[in-house]
Amino acid sequence: MVRGGEVVASYEALNDAVLTKAAIARMIDLDAHVDEQFVCAYKADGLIISTPTGSTAYSLSAGGPIISLPWPAICITPFARTAHQPPGPGG
Repeated sequence: MVRGGEVVASYEALNDAVLTKAAIARMIDLDAHVDEQFVCAYKADGLIISTPTGSTAYSLSAGGPIISLPWPAICITPFARTAHQPPGPGG
């Protein structure tokens, strides 16, 4: 996890990981990046990051897809969200 350009935590997970605020019922602003490339900005209660193994657990219950096990993918599923899509080419 990176906060303010500094790595503040590093974890390994087989199934899924949930990023959320400690306080209950508080929305947070999260920017998702993959390999330092901006993907999407979320205003949500949190994000579920899951592997194919974990895609049928919390991610599925939050509206995420089921990912076939041999597929080399990571799924990002926001819960209680408002998504802000990145701008298209040229702005």
